[in-house]
Amino acid sequence: QRWLGIRLDLLAGIISVGAAIVIASFRDDLNLTPGLAGMMMVWAFNQAITIMFLVNSFTEAEAAATSAERLIALQKDTPQEAPHWINDDDDDETSPLLMPSRDNNGADQ
Repeated sequence: QRWLGIRLDLLAGIISVGAAIVIASFRDDLNLTPGLAGMMMVWAFNQAITIMFLVNSFTEAEAAATSAERLIALQKDTPQEAPHWINDDDDDETSPLLMPSRDNNGADQ
């Protein structure tokens, strides 16, 4: 993203220099007042800020969409785990799955 920021700063500089050249060159032909010339320069500076903001917003939205897409793909691709508890038909109580009937020492639990 750093290389894009450098290019956007370069674009902002080109826009600002272009506005300054237009103001200096055509000030008399366009009857530009100092107030209007100042407004043109402020507009040129704000265009650069707006472009940078839009690019950053687009990048953040793309990252959020990508993370949501990854979560959906992970949810679809991951197999469902077995339940932790099953109903025992004999005594109608729940019992844990895959519980060892003996401890590590071999004694009954």
